[in-house]
This record gives sequence, C-alpha cells and structure tokens, in this order.
Amino acid sequence: MAPNRRHRLLLLLIVTMMLTSGCGGESSTSPSGGQSGPSAIALSDSGRTFTYHVTDRFSVSLDRTRYPVTTLTLTPTGVVAYISNGSINGPDNYPVMFEAVQPGECLLEARDFRVRIVVEP
Repeated sequence: MAPNRRHRLLLLLIVTMMLTSGCGGESSTSPSGGQSGPSAIALSDSGRTFTYHVTDRFSVSLDRTRYPVTTLTLTPTGVVAYISNGSINGPDNYPVMFEAVQPGECLLEARDFRVRIVVEP
C-alpha cells in the first residue's frame, strides 16, 4: 500500500473515531440495561439487529464495489437520517454516517446486506 494511501486511511479512521466518540458507541447502555449498537456497522454485521437512542450516530462502511453507496436504503424513512457532513470521502463513498432521529424500527439495506435498526427514546 502506498504511503499516501496509508496516511489517508489512518486519517479516515481517526476522524471517524472522533466523530462517533460519545455518540452512542458500544460502551453506552440503554435504559433497559442493554448495549447500544456499534458506532460503526460493517459487512460482517449483516443480519443483525442494533438498538440506538435518539441522537445516537453511527457509520456504515461496506465494500464499495459490491455495495455502492447509491444502493443503500432505509425503510421506512424518518427513523434514521443521513448526516451529510459525516461522509468525509464525499457523498458517494464510504463511510456513510447516520443519526437516530425518532423512536421506531427500520431496515438498512444494500443488495444482500441487511441490518435492522431499533431506535429508542
């Protein structure tokens, strides 16, 4: 890997960690005592269910060749919202950041990737 690319990836990791720290990461607990969802969702999380609280933020990072950002969908809309300034590599690149905006459930999908998002107050 070229040094310039390594530095870019390291910077991306640092910025992502800074943006998501204290925003509902894995160390937070819900009022019911369960763990909040992870601050970053990856391909290995497909099929899982994650619980967040209103205002929690999380990022999604998938293989951009198999799962272009344009294939990401949220159904229904309104439970989780896209955060444009969280897309530090541009709007059509990963990672993509979302924020839990109201209680409810939705599916985050891209082709055969699927996670269920539950948002609690």
